[in-house]
Amino acid sequence: MAHPGGIHLRGSPPLLRRHDAHDPRLDRALCLDCYDHDHHVVWNHFSGELWRRIEQAIERHLAALCRKRGIPFIRVVATSGKVHWMPPVRFSHGEVAEAQRRAAVHFHAVLRLDGVDPDDPDALVPPPPGITVDDLESAVHAAASRITDTTPPHPDQSEGWLIRRRCPLWPLACKALSARVAASAEVHCVQVGGRTSPRWSSLGRHR
Repeated sequence: MAHPGGIHLRGSPPLLRRHDAHDPRLDRALCLDCYDHDHHVVWNHFSGELWRRIEQAIERHLAALCRKRGIPFIRVVATSGKVHWMPPVRFSHGEVAEAQRRAAVHFHAVLRLDGVDPDDPDALVPPPPGITVDDLESAVHAAASRITDTTPPHPDQSEGWLIRRRCPLWPLACKALSARVAASAEVHCVQVGGRTSPRWSSLGRHR
C-alpha cells in the first residue's frame, strides 16, 4: 500500500524491521508532512480536561446504576447541619500523566470503588451489596467511549479541535487488584504493578 507522500506502508522493509531502543526513527511519524502536529499540541494541553469529564461521567454512571437497582442514597449531615443525599458508592483515583518519546501525553490511573459510611463520610468501607468491581469497569468503558471535549475556537480551527480517546483502553486490572487488597485502606505501587516505581506512592483516596 502506497502513502500519498510516496511511503510504502505495507510490506515495506522498514516497517517489518525490529528497531533497537536507540533508533532515532522510534516514535517518529512515518510522514512528517502528513502528521497532525497542531492536534498533537492541542491534545497535550486539553487531555486533562477530557480526563476530568470522564471522571464525572463514571461517577454519574455509578450513581444512576444505584438508582436503577434500588440501592438507597446515603443521608449525610455536614458540620453546618445541612443534609446531603450522597450516592452509596464513591469513585476515587490516582493518576499520572506521562509523555512518550514522541511527546504525546497519556495517562496511567489506579481506580478505587468504596462505599459511604453515613456516620463518617471519610471512612473507607466496602461498596454496598449490589455494586461490584465489574460495575466500575463497565462505568469506565462507557464513559471513555462516549465522552469528548471540544477546544475553544482558534484562528487555525474556527470550530475548535475535537478531543477524544483514540486508542483502546488497556484491560482494567480492577478484579485482580480488588482480590489482593480487598479490605486494605491503602493501595501501594507494588500491589498495582508488582514493582516499586518512583512515580507511585501509597494511594488511599485521591481525587
